[in-house]
Amino acid sequence: SYSVSASGGSAPGESMSLSYSKIVADLQGADKTNKNGQNMKVGYDLTTGKPQ
Repeated sequence: SYSVSASGGSAPGESMSLSYSKIVADLQGADKTNKNGQNMKVGYDLTTGKPQ
């Protein structure tokens, strides 16, 4: 969820929350020329308590 709030005389605020049981990121690396990168998947499964 995402929300924005403000009240008189104070700075506005933002809030964000995520709810998940498993998260995976697909990372793409690159060399100095921005080519030939190696892909890597990393993640964590909260239901099993193990990395992915």
